[in-house]
Amino acid sequence: MKIQVFREVFRLSWPLSAAQIAQSLMMFTDTVMFGLLGLAELGGGGLGASIYLFIITVMTGLFSALGNEVAILSGTTGISQQQRTHRIACAVKAGIVLALFTAFVLALALQFLPALLPLLDQSPANIPHAATYLQTAALISFPAFVFLIFRGLAAGLGRTRSLMRISLFCCALNAPVSYLLMSGFGGWSGFGVAGVAMGTAVVQLLMLVLLLRELWRDEQVKPVLQALSGAGFSFRQLIPFWTLGVPIALAWAMEIGLFTMATVLAGTLGLVALAAHQIAFQTASLSFNIYIGIAQGTAIRVGQCFGAGQIALAFSYMRGGLVLGMLFCAIAAGVFILVPHWLVGLFTLGVDSTAAAASSAGQADQAAELRDLSIQLLFVAAIFQAVDCVQVILMTATRAFRMGASPTVVATISYWLIGFPAAWLGLHWLGLMGIWLGLGIGLASAAFGLAYLLRRFARASGQQQLEYGA
Repeated sequence: MKIQVFREVFRLSWPLSAAQIAQSLMMFTDTVMFGLLGLAELGGGGLGASIYLFIITVMTGLFSALGNEVAILSGTTGISQQQRTHRIACAVKAGIVLALFTAFVLALALQFLPALLPLLDQSPANIPHAATYLQTAALISFPAFVFLIFRGLAAGLGRTRSLMRISLFCCALNAPVSYLLMSGFGGWSGFGVAGVAMGTAVVQLLMLVLLLRELWRDEQVKPVLQALSGAGFSFRQLIPFWTLGVPIALAWAMEIGLFTMATVLAGTLGLVALAAHQIAFQTASLSFNIYIGIAQGTAIRVGQCFGAGQIALAFSYMRGGLVLGMLFCAIAAGVFILVPHWLVGLFTLGVDSTAAAASSAGQADQAAELRDLSIQLLFVAAIFQAVDCVQVILMTATRAFRMGASPTVVATISYWLIGFPAAWLGLHWLGLMGIWLGLGIGLASAAFGLAYLLRRFARASGQQQLEYGA
């Protein structure tokens, strides 16, 4: 692998990883805010945030098809620049229509979703706070989904720096805005759990406005935005979202759904177990989002090379993404192992202060149990960082090669026919720790299955030598 390939993947990936991390930090911040309110809010609000994170991740998978399509179109030869710009503009307009429609449908669904929580054997103490967060989180979807469309446009054209700046800036705003709406100021008491979701919605809207301003100033992207007014819309333009976006969304739904069901399983063990699971899950989500950014950066170059018919070079970029991902994987695992007390402490500020103020031995024991259990889970999460990293990068690479159903089949089998049964058995054998070990088994299965698909694709493309580092 040439060092230039690695550098180019890094150049594209680190702004996307920073942007993805900033996006994830908003949900991370929301969970920290719940901890300031108390143990019940941390468990119930965290449950609602986990469910909404599942939804937003699935939608990210659906709309990520636009980034792949833009990358392929930008690398396509044999057409004029004007034709290329028009085709990209039509794809973006179709994405905007789809984003607004899905946001509206989701807003309706979230009003009724909390009624299903009792059917999942959740503690009655968790349900009211989860319902409050989910019903208010409907406001987040409209700006967030449209933002994902324009993010796909920017990423597909390789204009990733503005995404990083905007995401980091708005991430920094999310904590104070959410805190003010949650706790209030002056004589106003705030909205509590609902205020946390409102704050995230306000910040998402600001992110969209700032991104549109940045893209309008970019000489490479501005022609596409100008062409939007003349771009027609037909349902045929939604085909890439159905053939590529839906399989991506389903695959991501399989994975995040596995973690969501793990949250449900953890909820059956009680409030402390659920809160500990939320802490480990939200922390692991941060590193996962670094891998998503690397995968997206890799997919930009893989898709452009695939569009230009340069299959050998596409595989070279994929290997560069894997090397970069493993470097960050080692860093994330080291943080989980070396400073778990600090990470857990971010979530338990409110819980610890409540226990101290109450001077209750029972509450103090709960706080200590929560810290110990969360630290143990972070050690387990550190172990399967490698397979999590590899499988998400390989999954995204298959999409850049326009593989449709086969990666989704691999994901379904790995997560639900292997990972979930392993987590369920682990629950009965080892409790919360067993759930997380089952998750790791599912991720490892996906990594091996996707590697097999890409090896077969390499052979079919006459590029078998690439698999052996030739």
